[in-house]
Amino acid sequence: MQDLGLSVDWAENGAAAVEKLESSEPDTYYAVFMDMQMPVMDGVAATLKIRTSRHADHGIPIIAMTANTFDADKKRCIDAGMNGYISKPIDPEAIVKALMKFK
Repeated sequence: MQDLGLSVDWAENGAAAVEKLESSEPDTYYAVFMDMQMPVMDGVAATLKIRTSRHADHGIPIIAMTANTFDADKKRCIDAGMNGYISKPIDPEAIVKALMKFK
């Protein structure tokens, strides 16, 4: 994503992602790309936590990034409050398309 000119912040697991967002100033982040399989807290649990947060950015666009491509997996992502879904391996064009939806 940095090759596309975007600033990137990383979290090593879902709990860290939630903490980074909740401790940030409003509008620090434009979108969250959420891996579905992470240690400590998976992407669905992290998304649910963000969506129920009192943080001003709890409605931030969240896009799943996962190798799980079954319809049931996509449904879990959407039901958790994610706004999009990109399957692995990740294509840079898919990232751009996903972000353009929220421009």
